Amino acid sequence: LIFILLFWGDKHFFVIVHDVFEITNAYGVPSGIKYEIQKWTYQHCIKNVICHSHQSIEVLKKDANYTGNIIYFPHLRYYFDKTYKVEYLSQEVLYATEKNKLNCLFFGQLRPTKGVDVLKDTIDILKDNEDVNIIVAGQDKARLMIDNETPKNVRKILRRIDDNELNYLFSMCDVVLLPYKEIYQSGVVESVIHFGKYAIMSDCRAFKELVSLYPSFGVTYSPNNGEALASCIIEQIGQRRNYEKVDIDRYSADHDVKILISKIDEILKK
Repeated sequence: LIFILLFWGDKHFFVIVHDVFEITNAYGVPSGIKYEIQKWTYQHCIKNVICHSHQSIEVLKKDANYTGNIIYFPHLRYYFDKTYKVEYLSQEVLYATEKNKLNCLFFGQLRPTKGVDVLKDTIDILKDNEDVNIIVAGQDKARLMIDNETPKNVRKILRRIDDNELNYLFSMCDVVLLPYKEIYQSGVVESVIHFGKYAIMSDCRAFKELVSLYPSFGVTYSPNNGEALASCIIEQIGQRRNYEKVDIDRYSADHDVKILISKIDEILKK
């Protein structure tokens, strides 16, 4: 907030709004001095914002009463190197996936909003399924899964995952599980797309919009519970999951950064 105040009212200053949870009801009824300062900052100090989702725009207008310039542009696509070095992989990562099984990856820091309870119910339903292997990789600071029993078809790597391990896990998995309860945009989703992996997603708004735009990128299931997710996973066993060229081309066109630059220029010329 102090940094933003240095650019108070500057028309050349743009704030990229990635996460608006703290000015919504996602973590309970917003209150307190921090919440009020955040709202006041949006209302009086920031003239321009860049949002990655239409939902974020609605929240800013409704909850923060934001009246400045808003640019919609999708989450910037990733271009990082996808290669990995096997010699630097730990045994738990190297043997996390299994041949001749549907390898399902849940990746990222474990939080309630990411549907960890749904994932746990799904694991319990599929614990005896010999065609499915589930990998859970990411920090579990809240101990949401550390203390749970681990079935034979589940691999848990509950710690920080480095870049080399990330590249290996995404390269080797077949599908990525995203049972999120609330999301505006997601870096994990961009990683999924960067690796060309099929996503099994809850029916929250952001995921439904993604599938409507790029149908071959994944599928949504509903309702967001263990039974529905387990059923969707079983349906993917033995299926071919390749991105269609028309979806890849449309995604590339939608994420052309020249569009963002053009929109910024329009605001600066006002």
